[in-house]
Amino acid sequence: MRKIRQDIIMALVVLAVAVFLIIITTKITGRLRTEEVGPRFTPFLVAIGMASLSFMQLVLSLVKLRKERKKEKEATDLLNKEKPLEKKSGFSYFLFDKYGHLFVWVVMLVCSLAMTQIGFILSAIIIMFVTMYTMCPDGQHNFIAFVVTSIGVPVIVYFVFVRIFFLMLPVGYLWRNLGIL
Repeated sequence: MRKIRQDIIMALVVLAVAVFLIIITTKITGRLRTEEVGPRFTPFLVAIGMASLSFMQLVLSLVKLRKERKKEKEATDLLNKEKPLEKKSGFSYFLFDKYGHLFVWVVMLVCSLAMTQIGFILSAIIIMFVTMYTMCPDGQHNFIAFVVTSIGVPVIVYFVFVRIFFLMLPVGYLWRNLGIL
């Protein structure tokens, strides 16, 4: 029930950010001489995508909440007969289970602020790994899949954007000084 409420709150927060971005992108100016896509297209498209996905998450979470409440009403006798759950504690529980959503937002903020120093690829790897580890249910952590996905996807995204779309993504001082990217 608590996770569903957190999902609802996060969906509302992301929806609010998306609406804000939609409003802000309408103020982007810049005219092209041809009928090509203008500079506001990509941010507007991303904001629309964020709004759509967060709205779907909100609807799904509300449906889950309704089902949970219905299950609770039907199973109150069964729940009273079960033994109480062990109370979790410790740093891992505090950081990943209790405040997992907040922790992911903090990591995303820190990595986006440090992106000019460490580059897109490294910051995306960190964000993806932390997000997958935090959001995965207990006992279902597959570190090999986490590592492969969190390294592979940012590298592919980087090269698609740089080599195919000819868009610049932050390389970072580390990679620039090593001469890798």
